[in-house]
Amino acid sequence: MKQNVILYVAGPTFKLFIVNYIIMFQEVDESILAEKPNIYCHFAQGIGEPKYMKVNSWESLAALLQDALMSYNDLVAAVNLVLFEDAMMHVCR
Repeated sequence: MKQNVILYVAGPTFKLFIVNYIIMFQEVDESILAEKPNIYCHFAQGIGEPKYMKVNSWESLAALLQDALMSYNDLVAAVNLVLFEDAMMHVCR
């Protein structure tokens, strides 16, 4: 019902867009779109490789950030950070 109301109110170009959208994406697995973590950063594959890639898992990102933190602490004053998921997402921004 709600979809019919939107199509009725909108013009023919919007109707065509919606129909094409439904046809193109009807077979897309929604679990892939909602997969966590959905984070991309330039250090996903390691600090030395500046390639903008997808982070594979929270565990790999946490290990990578812990290594970077240990390297930083060796050079500068010791900083103790708790890397929970929101903190790791913020670092990747």
